[in-house]
Order: sequence, then C-alpha cells, then structure tokens
Amino acid sequence: MGSGAQVKMTFGTAERACSRTYALALASVTLVLLAHAATPSRARQIPQGPIRYGVSEGAWGEVVSGVQVAVDSPCRQDYRIGAPVEVVLSMRNVSEQPLHYGYGGPLYDYRFEVVDSHGIPAEPTEFFKGYSFVGSRFGEELLPGEGVQDVFDLTQIYVLEANIDYSVVVTRRVPNTNGTGEVQATSRPLHLILAW
Repeated sequence: MGSGAQVKMTFGTAERACSRTYALALASVTLVLLAHAATPSRARQIPQGPIRYGVSEGAWGEVVSGVQVAVDSPCRQDYRIGAPVEVVLSMRNVSEQPLHYGYGGPLYDYRFEVVDSHGIPAEPTEFFKGYSFVGSRFGEELLPGEGVQDVFDLTQIYVLEANIDYSVVVTRRVPNTNGTGEVQATSRPLHLILAW
C-alpha cells in the first residue's frame, strides 16, 4: 500500500507556486498524511493537495452539484518529448454546503480523454492498458470555498507524439446534491503540443 498526502486550502489564500518545485509548494502547507493504494508504483504524481497552482477561469467546467473540475498546465509550461507531461487536476466546491466525496487517487477519481485535432484518441501505454484500480477510496470533505488538486503525468497513461495538437478533458464523479448516487463533472479542454 502506497502513501499519499492531502492538503486543503481555501481559494482566498491560494498562492501561485510556479517558481517552486511541486514538492516545495506542497511542503509549504501542513500535510495530512493518508494511506491509500490508488497510485501504482509506476505512475508519477504529486498527491492531492490544495489549490496552489493558478487555474485559468476558462479551464473550469460547468457547475455540477455545486462542484467544478478543471485540467490545466502548471504555470503554462512547455511540454517536450521525453519529459513528463504534468497536468493539474482541480476540483472546487462552489456551493454553500460541505461536499463529502471519495478520494482514491487521480487514476481512480478522474476519467481522461486525450484526442488529437481530428478526434483520434491518443494511444494508451502498456501500463494503462493493463491497469485496474485495487484499493479503497477515502472519505473526504470540502467546505464551501475549498478546493483540491492533483498533479499527474499524462505520459504514464498515454503515448504522446511531437507536433500534435492534443485536447485533454477530465471527468470526475461527484456526489449528487439530492443524495442519490453520483453525477459527472467535466472540465473544459486543455490544448497542448509537445516539442522535440
């Protein structure tokens, strides 16, 4: 069983951390350690933490059951072949009620859609073709105005080629406000092109 860390912070106190490494940015706030088995050993990620990386307002999807999700590029970084293609996965509670949700890690919590400009899906990696989630989702709470983020490397699950305009959309299951099951909250597309 691997370990992960979760930190929560309200939007009003969020800071941009572009000039710092991800580890230093997360270490600058109090960590609440959680044990979970959601992240396979080969999948590189920064565990769930607060809204620390600037997310453009245009990245947030429609409000669903008081929740919005987004996928964005940390600090609008340039992506290159052979290097990690890290994206920031964000969820925020924009309702007036606490949100109780399950956390199992990015590969369990989010569904990824990566397609080129012709709508052709990116090829999954061998690791992702054989991946299945084994473990538990931990019960978490987001108060009104709070948000959480994961940083995840797309090259762990997709084979991405140079000079192709990819569109990345993520969907996350969130509790239905009427108490009947879950609904899907979807981000707006993130466009990225890898250079040599």
